Amino acid sequence: MKNVLLIACLVSILPVCFFAQEKTIGTVKGKVTDFETKEALTNATVFLENTTFGTVTDLKGSYEIADAEPGTYTLIASMVGYEIKKIPVQITAGRVLEVNAVLRQKPVVLGQVNVIGKVSDDWQGYLEIFEREFLGTSKYSGSTKILNPEVINFRKDKDTKQLTAFSDSTIVVENRAMGYKLFILLEYFSYDTNGEIDYLAHVRFLELTSPDSDEKEDWKEKRLYCYLGSQKHFFRSLISNRLYEEGFRVKMGPMYSLIKGGGNYVSEKDLRVEDYGDGVFMLPLETGLKVEFLERNLTVSYVIPVAPFILLDKSGNRADKNNMKVAGYWAEQRMSSALPYNYSPGR
Repeated sequence: MKNVLLIACLVSILPVCFFAQEKTIGTVKGKVTDFETKEALTNATVFLENTTFGTVTDLKGSYEIADAEPGTYTLIASMVGYEIKKIPVQITAGRVLEVNAVLRQKPVVLGQVNVIGKVSDDWQGYLEIFEREFLGTSKYSGSTKILNPEVINFRKDKDTKQLTAFSDSTIVVENRAMGYKLFILLEYFSYDTNGEIDYLAHVRFLELTSPDSDEKEDWKEKRLYCYLGSQKHFFRSLISNRLYEEGFRVKMGPMYSLIKGGGNYVSEKDLRVEDYGDGVFMLPLETGLKVEFLERNLTVSYVIPVAPFILLDKSGNRADKNNMKVAGYWAEQRMSSALPYNYSPGR
């Protein structure tokens, strides 16, 4: 297989979201203040990472997220000119959790050079690379657009030829195909001449609204399309012991063998998922995996172990930082096919 693209799975997959069956919700509220002055920060963004649950602070620096499904999340608090604050939180049905966030101003870094000017041809070229690699090349990438590309800065290393992207502002992405607007805090992005990328981003989803019932039904169908065969679908099926019933087949073996068509098909029992406690599951990764999804022209994805195991929540979301890499179909999806952690088929 030529040009197998490896991508570190760092796109806001850190939170562990355990969604209860009941419809009851919980609330998290608090205040965001400046570390030095202790003053309230107005219009700071506060959200539960990779979900649709979020808000901004009022004139007193206060916020309230009153519609969160019970579970364990990472609460993100941010504001332009300040470092991102990440706080693990546990949302309980029918209860109010108070969480205050203190933000530190970003230090002024002197001597930064080689930032590409936004009016240059180089910047336009680098933006095209960023859009392709960050948004992905999924079926709906053509309907996914960065609304404020001017907030993105690029730097190109003359020696290594590595391209990095960064932004002090929230990057806003609209996916008209799936009916989402994404608010993205980009911590880092790098792309090298070998085509390998590495990035870490914190995402808040906002569902678009439409008076057109046909358009809303179309969004629903396309979200389901992106879910089927995805990492979330695979891991959720694995945890519920429905892997083969849901249309997946798995081979195990060294990566060089899997890429050439080798490896051995395994049963669901061979992919043992162990209870890690507190609603977290552990999947040992002793070797590489080739994941085939039979329903869509046999899409193929590869799991490349970086650590001896990965952690999952019961909804099939990744709960570790960078314990594996992926290639193939999963590597091509990225932001243009991203779904919030609180997505469930049929919603």
